[in-house]
Amino acid sequence: MYYHDHYPPHFHVRGSNHAVVDFSGRVIAGDLPPQAMNKLTSWVEMHKLELEDNWKKAQAGQKLSHIQPL
Repeated sequence: MYYHDHYPPHFHVRGSNHAVVDFSGRVIAGDLPPQAMNKLTSWVEMHKLELEDNWKKAQAGQKLSHIQPL
């Protein structure tokens, strides 16, 4: 997540591919392999409240909380 980033609320996934993913787990830019998408969808479901909280913090310029990675 980046500070003061554009809407809709989203985060960036970096790896062998790059994607921008919203908080429903939908890729809104870029692409990810199917296996990564399956894992990511589960991760988003588990951490949706944390993602939403961090989005609010990022928009306010506050320090983000750590979210357990995939």
